[in-house]
Amino acid sequence: MTVNNSDNKIQSSKKLVIFLTILVIGTLGIRFYFFPYDVPLTADALYYFLYSSDILHLNKLPDDWTPANNGWPILVSIVFKIFNSDNIFTLMQIQRALSVILSVLTIIPIFYLCRKFVSKEFAIIGGVIIAFDPRLMINSFLGITDSLSLLLITSSLVLFLSSNKYFKIYCDKDYLHLTTPFMPNLTTVSIPKVGVSSISITSVY
Repeated sequence: MTVNNSDNKIQSSKKLVIFLTILVIGTLGIRFYFFPYDVPLTADALYYFLYSSDILHLNKLPDDWTPANNGWPILVSIVFKIFNSDNIFTLMQIQRALSVILSVLTIIPIFYLCRKFVSKEFAIIGGVIIAFDPRLMINSFLGITDSLSLLLITSSLVLFLSSNKYFKIYCDKDYLHLTTPFMPNLTTVSIPKVGVSSISITSVY
């Protein structure tokens, strides 16, 4: 009986992985079908693009200016360096495509977040809703920080609610703490609640 239950769980897990893979690939296909290939970046997306371009050409963070949130343009600049293109319009489309990909990947943590509260069938519905929400699709075409923020927030919530022994998250009055025993000495990352821009890493010996 135990062997049969184990086999059933393995088969169920395989089906789930196959379904999520098909959902992610299908969502990517749909979004790139409607992808605005001929539209340049504007507004905030252009602002981030200029900062990413400066990082690409200077090989360092610009000294004379910086956006309020520079995490997204730093990530974009790394992807720019990988593709190594000098065409401005191509780089703009790379930034937009990265936003689309991160938005689609949000399906996975959303599924596991829903799974914490409802059955697997309803969690799948939650993933499908995120996959085909037209507002999220349009937002992902803008090339701004929203896709990355949503992915990080949902992933953090999944970790926060997880009983995984490799990650423990707990709060005190001023800090959010993430602990992981990957190293011989337990490593703790403490993030001030007032903002995640300041992160201190300490080791407990």
